[in-house]
Amino acid sequence: MGNITTHKFVKPDYSPPAVKLNSVLPANLTGGEMTLLVLDEKGYELAVSDGLLRCHHLAKGQKVIPWASISQLIIGKGVSLTSDVMLILAEKGIQLLFSGQKLNQQASLVPLSAPASDIKLRQYAVFSNPDIKNKLACHLVEIRVTRQRRALKKLHLPCPDDWLSFTQRIKNAESLMIIEAQLTNLYWQQWRHLFADLGFVGRARRPPVDPVNAILSLAATMEDSLYCKALLAQGLDVGLGVHHVTGYRRQSLIYDVKEITRADVEYWVAMLFLRRILCVDHFVTLEKQCRLNHQGQQVFYKQWHSFKYEHQKRVNRIARLVRKRIEKEARNEQATLVN
Repeated sequence: MGNITTHKFVKPDYSPPAVKLNSVLPANLTGGEMTLLVLDEKGYELAVSDGLLRCHHLAKGQKVIPWASISQLIIGKGVSLTSDVMLILAEKGIQLLFSGQKLNQQASLVPLSAPASDIKLRQYAVFSNPDIKNKLACHLVEIRVTRQRRALKKLHLPCPDDWLSFTQRIKNAESLMIIEAQLTNLYWQQWRHLFADLGFVGRARRPPVDPVNAILSLAATMEDSLYCKALLAQGLDVGLGVHHVTGYRRQSLIYDVKEITRADVEYWVAMLFLRRILCVDHFVTLEKQCRLNHQGQQVFYKQWHSFKYEHQKRVNRIARLVRKRIEKEARNEQATLVN
């Protein structure tokens, strides 16, 4: 049936083979195993038929897929689906990610299944207190740079000479963002020793101009959906953070909390290239933007699905800790709704 790719939901360290739906429907789509379903070719239509997911293509036929066999659905450009599909995905707790050809063409649908509580009011109160807000922001940056240094060590890269002097200035910095940016720049400079042959000279997000930057950006987007689901499940407002600027349609809390695991994902990306799981043959450059080709998508999503199995547990645990920290600050009456 063309470019529909599925991957079994398995534990890490085992990479399941990609399965095409252009033949008989595989057993793993009718049994109890969960599957990552990727549709990245124009012309496919998704709709609800007799309570099941119907995938239809005018030239390639139709397949019907049980909802229970899907853990996450990734949709590419040119694929259409009805609102009925999105509503049932939300009802059944299935994540939906839209991934276009450009970096800013990324969107996700996460079920809004949050517990009934006053945690949002506590979050607003705590994050409205400048002292607590600054304390928590400094703590997040300290965690990030500690994990970055650990990642450098695991990659057998030396710690930059100025690293210690910058980290000592975090708590007393006039601009925390500037210190963080300087430390992050030192961090990426070390990566150049590993990936110069892939054209990597530093972090470039919009657009990514080399394979390493392309996967760093894609993995960060994939992680966003994990945190969105986990934080919403704790009843938190993902738009209100302590470090990143709060703004319209900006998921500041997600960007904040991601600081805790950002280096873990970056190390995982580095190992994809160092182990030759991904290489230049898996990428194409269009309009000065480097992105995965079809073969590369099959490789990456299979690896991500395996990595996500354990990483989701870390994300869920961190989301619970964030809620507990907010409740602790609120109980101590260190925050107020008005200044």
